[in-house]
Amino acid sequence: MLRKIERELRRFKKRIFHQVQFHHNSSIGVGDSFLTSTGDSIKLHVDSPPTDNGKIPCFSGLGLIKGWVIAKKGIKKLNCTIDDQNVDYLLFGFSRPDVAAAYPEYRDADKSGFCLKINAQVFENGEHDLRFYIETEEENSCIAKKIQIYNLDHISQNWLENNKWLEHERYRFLKIEKNWWPKPLFSFLFLWDIPCHQEEKEDLFSQTLLSLKNQVYSEWEVFLVCSQSKPEESFIQALGKEFSCRVKLLFFSEDQKESIQTALLQHCKGRWLGILSAGDILDPRALHTFAQVVYEHPEEELIYCDELEIDEKNQKRIFFKPSWSPTLLSQYPYIGKLWIVRKDRFLEVLKKDFELTRLLSDQSLISEMGIDPSHVTHIPFVLCSGKRVGIEIKKEENFLFLPKELCPKISIIMPTIIKREDVVERCFRSIFEKTTYSHFELLVIVNRHYLAENDPKRQLLERFPIRKISVDFPYNWSRLNNLGKEESQGEILLFLNDDIEVLSPRWLETMLSYVIKEDVGAVGAKLYYPDMSIQHGGIYFSQSLIGGEHILRYYKDQEISEKWLGELDRECTAVTGACLMVRRSIFENLGGFDESLPVAFNDVDFCLRARRLGLRNIFCARAKLIHYEGMSRAGIPEENDYKLLVKRWAGAFENGDPYWNPNLLDYMPNWTPNPLAKGSLRGRKTFLK
Repeated sequence: MLRKIERELRRFKKRIFHQVQFHHNSSIGVGDSFLTSTGDSIKLHVDSPPTDNGKIPCFSGLGLIKGWVIAKKGIKKLNCTIDDQNVDYLLFGFSRPDVAAAYPEYRDADKSGFCLKINAQVFENGEHDLRFYIETEEENSCIAKKIQIYNLDHISQNWLENNKWLEHERYRFLKIEKNWWPKPLFSFLFLWDIPCHQEEKEDLFSQTLLSLKNQVYSEWEVFLVCSQSKPEESFIQALGKEFSCRVKLLFFSEDQKESIQTALLQHCKGRWLGILSAGDILDPRALHTFAQVVYEHPEEELIYCDELEIDEKNQKRIFFKPSWSPTLLSQYPYIGKLWIVRKDRFLEVLKKDFELTRLLSDQSLISEMGIDPSHVTHIPFVLCSGKRVGIEIKKEENFLFLPKELCPKISIIMPTIIKREDVVERCFRSIFEKTTYSHFELLVIVNRHYLAENDPKRQLLERFPIRKISVDFPYNWSRLNNLGKEESQGEILLFLNDDIEVLSPRWLETMLSYVIKEDVGAVGAKLYYPDMSIQHGGIYFSQSLIGGEHILRYYKDQEISEKWLGELDRECTAVTGACLMVRRSIFENLGGFDESLPVAFNDVDFCLRARRLGLRNIFCARAKLIHYEGMSRAGIPEENDYKLLVKRWAGAFENGDPYWNPNLLDYMPNWTPNPLAKGSLRGRKTFLK
């Protein structure tokens, strides 16, 4: 059955994933269109996954189907069934400025987006009926589609098969190496002191050394580092016979910290050092790929790749990694297996800590090597496999990097039209009653253009200790917040929507702990919908997602397989302006928000400009809030903002988003591997083009 599914997947490969890459660049799609009996015109289009011959592919796990539906006279309600069973998770009414721009004559086209969540595991493999029931002002209609369920329990196996090493490629790689001179030498430290039986230990080391021997690239050496016990003499002799002088033994007691530094300086001939674990198996292309990066970019300081993890039950799973993310690395050793670093950087760590084994599980030490972020390369290809002991995500209370004596004033800047009084009151109460950080001011910018001076809703503003600023001009989010900055007093600015509810009492401290760092631009929070599904976990981009997509959008915490993605602070390309913190100096240096983007994507544009200056934008998972999205500016069109954003940044992500692995399905916001992806042996950087 699995082979049949694989053949079907390959049949879809070119059409489906080519469409994913270029779908949004070409058009928003014409969708299914028909006239009702009363003469109303209805259009429905599925954006993702891209359809093939009318079928929508859904892979294993929780899948999302997203698109839009419009009617000239407007749509009152949308329901959906699969094989006549109601879909439990269906949301309708999301902002779609692109649809409004294409179909301005259709009522509420700017709020025509829908999303439904499907648990593919509860359906059998094969074809199923998907029906959309559309209720307009005058009648009900139905549009039927087909979905194809693929319950692939072996996604890693499929990817590996699609990217496997073919021995006949060796000559091609060797031919490339002939042009390299000088060839870099890689030195690896092999840590002998692992908790297992001597015989098992020898077998594991032998497996790794044999994979080194099978490398296309032959310029390497290994230091067998021992601090508690030595290998058997017979094993040492066998190594010498098999690997000549490439494997060298270094024995040190735990108090000989300086000796290992001296020995590595004397005996380690290469400029590059790495650590290998017993049982690691390197792909034959691994060192060739690393050497090519070094040859083409000799200034590089750290290189790492994706890996195949094998757990205690011998189950295999590919870990596709993001590009350089020091914030994530401080909490989770995502660099994992097979990485090399410049020798001088490595020796800096040895001055601080002699326990080399810590680098196998606590890779936060890599962050202490003083590595230049612009000199880090991530290779989005599985070049190493091996056992990885279960790693616990560090508890959030252990991470608050805010010095106690540091207490800058934070200006919370909040435009409002008090569209719903209960929502705004909830926002105010949560800020003043839940927030533990006390040194802040709340500036509320009230627009007389939408809220008259005698409007009774203004009385809400008198019940809280806020500063009020009155303006009178058509809605322009960028202009309102820029004006708020001018009136504010704090050295830290926090732009906040009025449809927010605070969940984490220490939300300001956690965000502040990052924004005070010199190389940080914008810091965003983790936002939930009222049903506690995630609304924002950072923003990622691709060629087909110029406006960006919210990471983990519509997923609940318990539905996320990659726990680090939702639970840990990390770098990302952009964050939402619904809750965005930045230093005043950075904000002014960037010229504030672009007022030619009055409604939407002004936050994205700001973050991209910060990235272009080399600043890091941070998603702060520990700052948790509820976002009643869209209530701050409901009904205000945004299609012109989208057009301007696409024109300005369309070429920025030709090589993808550095924090979104290219081996993932870019239309799925939950780090879903693409089983048919062709991995790339070309390294990628974190900077923005």
